[in-house]
Order: sequence, then structure tokens, then C-alpha cells
Amino acid sequence: MNSLVSVIIPVFNRENFIYECLESILKQTYRPIEVILVDDGSTDNSISLIKKYIKENSVKDIFDIRLFQQKNSGAPKARNKGLFEAHGEYVQFFDSDDLLLPNKLEHQISIFNKNIDIVYSKTQVFLNNRDCLVEKFWGRELTGEYIDYFEFPWQTMCALYRRNYLISNNIVWNEDLKMHQDWEFSMQHVIQTDKIVFLNEVNSLYRSHDYDRIGLNLSTDKLKSIEDALFSIYKKLEDKKLVSSSLKFLYFKRLSFCFYKYGLGSYNKEKRAVWERMYYIRKDLSLVLWPLLWLNSLFFKIFRIVYKE
Repeated sequence: MNSLVSVIIPVFNRENFIYECLESILKQTYRPIEVILVDDGSTDNSISLIKKYIKENSVKDIFDIRLFQQKNSGAPKARNKGLFEAHGEYVQFFDSDDLLLPNKLEHQISIFNKNIDIVYSKTQVFLNNRDCLVEKFWGRELTGEYIDYFEFPWQTMCALYRRNYLISNNIVWNEDLKMHQDWEFSMQHVIQTDKIVFLNEVNSLYRSHDYDRIGLNLSTDKLKSIEDALFSIYKKLEDKKLVSSSLKFLYFKRLSFCFYKYGLGSYNKEKRAVWERMYYIRKDLSLVLWPLLWLNSLFFKIFRIVYKE
């Protein structure tokens, strides 16, 4: 008998997308599957639609669908709740507005053996209508070089995980992050294990929304989230003695972006905090960083001239 796959889906006000999302799981060529939906305090019609879908399509031990509810606490907490409730040997994290192609699970399961913790593949971006595909993809093969510890390796839906690997290594979603949760989660795995296989094919679709465009306006909470994710991973790399001078430069550069986006010419506790993390990474630049803490209106002008950006 095939091993059970748990598909974990956080839901928040997705009445326009949840049916199509669930249909893409129902159409998987692989069985058995359990679908674990964790509603994160939806105020629209999502819950009633899910309950209707469960009544019409849930089949015990073959395609079992379970719904849990929590007060609005964010997708990371919902995913962790789903992981806690999962029974499958394998875990697929999935967002409620995205789509799996029919052979996604079957193809990835076929790659697994006892020496593999993660199998991931590519996802393609589409614009609401699944026929409107964009020539943009997430999911890249790891190189074995330092860049693997910085560049985004795979999106949420790309990977299939062995559940025992997640549990035994206590790898969970960071519930304090409002942004970069998926980057932070995937980077934990790149640091933790080398038992990762890339399947070079597209077998999921990532929905892009107009309102997902971050642009240049980032709130303080979102900037803090980016900063926290970066520094969390940097510290894990440091603990594993994986930090190189090239990585120091990349993490310092990205933190300096946060420093800049807190506002030119401003001085506040958030800017001081990110500056301290920049200083932690590049103490060798202390003679430059100290005056720049106060003369920060010139910081990015100097930075862009030096690095020709």
C-alpha cells in the first residue's frame, strides 16, 4: 500500500480560490492523501465552502479532508498546527490560492527512498486565470556553493518533505514572521540536510495577485520581519560554521537595505536594531558604521557608489 501524504493548507478569506485549490489536490494521480485545512479566522464564506467540499468529496483512508479553525494568527501558525495534526509519512505544504498539477505527488514520491528527506521541483507563476502563465519560475537546483545559503531555493508548494525528518529536527515555521516565512523555512532545510533531490519539472502553479506586489513601500512590521528572517538564518549558518566572506557581504547588503528603508535621515529603535545586526556581521567596518548610524541619510548614496548599483 502507498504511504499517506498530508497536504497542509492555511486558509484566510479565500472563498474565490479554495474550490479550485482543493480540486487540484483531488485530481492528483496519487493516493492516499489527507488534506488538512487550518482556517486562520476567515470572515468570508471560506469555511462553509470547505465544509460543503468535505461533505461531497472526503473519503476515509483514501482522500480524507479535515478542517481545523484558529483565531487569526498568521499562516505560519496554521501550518504548524497542520503539521502537528498530520498523520502522513510525507508532508506537502500548500497555499490556498495555488494549484498542483495532477502528477505532482506521484512523481515526487517515486524519487523518495530512505536516504532522502526532501524532493522538490519547480513551480510556474500564473495570473489568476491558470491559462495566463508567466515565464517566471520558482525552484532552482542547489549548486553546492555558498549562494545556496542565501538565494531562495524553492517556494512553499515546490517541496515534499518526509514528516519524520521535520519532527526529529524540530523544523517548524517561524510564527513571528509576517514576511519571508517561506524563505526562512526553506533555508533551514538547506542548512540542516544534504538529503535533498531536485526534480527538474514544473508540477505546480503559483498564483500572482496584483495586491501581492510589494513595491517600494514596506511597513515597519514587514521590514522587521525581513530583518528577523535574515538574522535568524545567519545565526544558524554561523552555528554550523558555514559563514564565508561572500555570505557576510550578501547578508550585510540585504540588512543594509532594511536600514535604508526605515527612512533616510531618521533615527529610531528599529533602525538602531538593524544597524546592530549589520555591525555584528561586519565588525571590521566599525569605523564606517559608527558615523553612518547618525549620518544615515548618506548611507545608501555611498553604498550604491561603492558597489555601482
